[in-house]
Amino acid sequence: MQTDAELREAVARKMTGEAGYKWDELTGGERRGMCLSADIAIRLVVARCAEVAVRIVPSARQRTSAEYHAGWSAALEAASAAIRALAPQEQSHD
Repeated sequence: MQTDAELREAVARKMTGEAGYKWDELTGGERRGMCLSADIAIRLVVARCAEVAVRIVPSARQRTSAEYHAGWSAALEAASAAIRALAPQEQSHD
C-alpha cells in the first residue's frame, strides 16, 4: 500500500508527462496536447467527483443524516478510486 506522499508523487510523475496523460484525456478534448500538472489533474478529478456527489447526495429536504453521510462517503470513495487509478500500479514481489 502506498503512503499518501508516495501516491501524490506517483500521480505527479504520471500527470506531468511520464505516462502521457494529457488535458484532453480528462476534459474530453479541450486544449489538446497540453500536459497537466498533478495539482490541476487532481482538482479536475475532485471536481468531477463533486459533480457526481451533487447527484448522489439527496437534497436537503429529502435527506436523512444517514443518507447524507452515505452519499458523501460514496463521492469520496469515487474520488479516491479516481486518483488511485491515475497512480502507477504497484508490482507484487511475491
